[in-house]
Formats: sequence, structure tokens, C-alpha cells
Amino acid sequence: MTCDKCGGKVTVIMTPDGRKITCDAAPVHYKADGNGRHLFYSLCGDAVQGILTVAGMDAKQGYAGHLATCNARQMIKKGADKGVQVRMSGV
Repeated sequence: MTCDKCGGKVTVIMTPDGRKITCDAAPVHYKADGNGRHLFYSLCGDAVQGILTVAGMDAKQGYAGHLATCNARQMIKKGADKGVQVRMSGV
């Protein structure tokens, strides 16, 4: 699938409570950190807060939410500021 806003490759992950989360298609390495700036998702939809890192002993692999990396993010934010409902479905 591709993001209809930026054209990047995305995948949709279903969370345990039934929500759909649009994530970047390529997995990344992260380190779990309760103070981390990003959420990372497993294929089964579990979310972990953490920071991006390189492969190593402490690194886990997961998927970053696409909204955090989308090149069209600023356009989306501006639309939301103006009261326009914007969805990042990736479809």
C-alpha cells in the first residue's frame, strides 16, 4: 500500500482493541524507553514507546507509525489546525 498524501510505502497494523494504525512498511530498530519520543508497533499491534537505534543486543524490531515520518506531515497538521478532518489511512 502507499500513503495517499506522500506516496510512501505503508502497512496497516490492527491493534488488540481493533484500531488500525498506519505504519511505515519497512521495520526499524528501536530501544524501549518510557521517555522515548516515538511509538513502535509489532505486527500483532502491541505498542511500545522508545527511541530509534541501530541493530544491537538491546535493539528490538518494529514498525514506526507513518504519521511521525510522513513527508506531507506539515500539510496534514495545517489542515487539522484549520478544523479540516484529515485521516492518515494510507489507502
